[in-house]
Amino acid sequence: MLDVSPLITDSVGSRVSGYYSPRLLALPGAQVLAFWHDGADIQYTVLNSSGDILRQPANLTSDWGDHNRDPDAVLLPNGNVFVAWIRDRTIAYAILNANLDTLRPAGLLDNPWSQTNDAVSVALGAGGQVALTWQDGTSSRLYYALLASDGQVLTPPMPFRDARDEWITANAQGYGLAVPNGSYVPPAPTPTVGDLAPRTVLAELFSSATEPLVT
Repeated sequence: MLDVSPLITDSVGSRVSGYYSPRLLALPGAQVLAFWHDGADIQYTVLNSSGDILRQPANLTSDWGDHNRDPDAVLLPNGNVFVAWIRDRTIAYAILNANLDTLRPAGLLDNPWSQTNDAVSVALGAGGQVALTWQDGTSSRLYYALLASDGQVLTPPMPFRDARDEWITANAQGYGLAVPNGSYVPPAPTPTVGDLAPRTVLAELFSSATEPLVT
């Protein structure tokens, strides 16, 4: 029987000061990086394979203000960690080095197509590039962006799909993006995308066999 040990031992009861949206990321050396948010900030810690705490919980967004929530992360080929989350309805991201110290401070990814962004998901693409996918706050459209491993924006936020008649459902990390009737339509008007638009990744995620693939 697996013993369960509390990671945080204080007692909270309000919606603002609770702990939500936990996310685990495997690290080299049989270690695990755990993320969550407390209603205001993104926090993280490191554990070993036995569940022992190797790095005490730290605050990733303590100097940023507003509401930071729903983090997701990916381990880059160079050992750095790319983290993205929702900050007050916008997409935010930062890069941690192999020691989990801040390498690239938190910044914002402006989405001119929507002022309400939710459920961001991070995926590793070819050559260490990072693909971000998310939905808008009205649960009616999917978006994507492509960034380099150093945080440089290669493809800015672009609409990818609109839901037909229904809404999109997803968890806090953007997993399970789907519509009840399984139907998507291209946004109208369809935006012009750059050569680096991650259509191959998105076609796999959303089973869009009819969408031209750009590599």
